[in-house]
Amino acid sequence: MEGNTIACQTWIEGTFARQFTQSPDGPIPPNGRRIVFDLISIFQVDDDGRFAADYVRADNRSLLEALRAPARN
Repeated sequence: MEGNTIACQTWIEGTFARQFTQSPDGPIPPNGRRIVFDLISIFQVDDDGRFAADYVRADNRSLLEALRAPARN
């Protein structure tokens, strides 16, 4: 941590096994693929060390492309 800012990169991994209902194009059926979703989070803390603000960058386009891709054999 430098100053009052903390940066964090997170990967969420799993197998696409259930219908994804949060697509702007409608539901996407599962395809059995291994999916990796990465996030960048930046947190600002106050002088007492409490979280004051947070910002998140998510690569939703890559996630939707991975969900729509055919299963690998």
